[in-house]
Amino acid sequence: MKTQRKKRRASRAETAALENEIFAVLEADPGQSVRHVFYRMTDTRLSAHVEKTELGYRRIRNRLSVMRKAGQYRGKVWEDSGFLLEV
Repeated sequence: MKTQRKKRRASRAETAALENEIFAVLEADPGQSVRHVFYRMTDTRLSAHVEKTELGYRRIRNRLSVMRKAGQYRGKVWEDSGFLLEV
């Protein structure tokens, strides 16, 4: 039998650090795709980086969506399909 690992939810401080890093990426190069932001966020030199996995990609995509819904980021972020990220 496989043992299942319990998922650990990010703390508020970790989420805030991730959002700050995402803002820095988008501020330096606005109007990017979700995938571009994801690859920039896999840099281990960043204080809040993500793993280069599908889970890491979903984490960045979800955080960008939450940030746009909350009005924290009003710029454009493109999906891989060429459409704007849904809000």
